[in-house]
Amino acid sequence: MDRYRYGLRKTVYACEDVVTLDQARRNCSVDEDDHDETLADLIHQARDYVEERTNCSLTTTTWEMAIDAFPRAKWLSLPRWPLQSVESIAYTAADGSEATIAADQLAVRIDEHGRGRVALKKWAEWPATESTPDAVRITFKAGWTEPLAVPRQWTRAILMLISWWFEQREAAVLGSATTVPLGVDALIDSASTADDFEDFDLCE
Repeated sequence: MDRYRYGLRKTVYACEDVVTLDQARRNCSVDEDDHDETLADLIHQARDYVEERTNCSLTTTTWEMAIDAFPRAKWLSLPRWPLQSVESIAYTAADGSEATIAADQLAVRIDEHGRGRVALKKWAEWPATESTPDAVRITFKAGWTEPLAVPRQWTRAILMLISWWFEQREAAVLGSATTVPLGVDALIDSASTADDFEDFDLCE
């Protein structure tokens, strides 16, 4: 990661999926539970495919974003949407000590699509950090709070992916993210209303 990039990892995974095992069974015309393990894997893989293509979290997930310094701009954009909350901002101060910005010092703005960004209240300057990798760590939650709030196009795309991969499992393409049924990507993109997250210029 260079000074214009960010690192991102999940720290708390979503506890529920957009579609249920029963929905996947019905969609694949499966009556028994013989294929439940396979279908459960495909549910997760289809969800991951949609999330990677859209840079979103479908249901509540906690992320940690790491950058080498605070941005030049007073706003810091967050790369997963829809944003729910900013949990904390920890950083390595210029003197090498570890510090945290209190929640009551933060201003969070979420646009109509769920894209979020954070700044210090009263347009205060970001604090100076030590010159070290991942000097700033932002923990935030993103995702819709219930599966029914997820765009229907994406739910349909997930079911289509599950059905396609289930039918093709004997051809050794189980869960392949490069082999998708015709129209799935267009269906996903039709509900991707937010702009792509852009890199930002960091402080010297």
